[in-house]
Amino acid sequence: MSLYRVDQAVVRGGTVSVTNLPLPDGERVQIIVSDPPAQGKRGIADVRQLLRGGVERYDNPFQPCTSAES
Repeated sequence: MSLYRVDQAVVRGGTVSVTNLPLPDGERVQIIVSDPPAQGKRGIADVRQLLRGGVERYDNPFQPCTSAES
């Protein structure tokens, strides 16, 4: 069983049209329709809240985090 995910389906009047699938003519398929995940935009205040308590500065950002002897 193969799984193909298509996010460019067109819906008109309850009809979904999916084209260019890599399947031979006459192949039996199962179609599952679901809503896409919500992709809301976050404001700067929301992003700052998420980052609160994180790293505030890097003294040597290109220095390795472990030594070569370990």
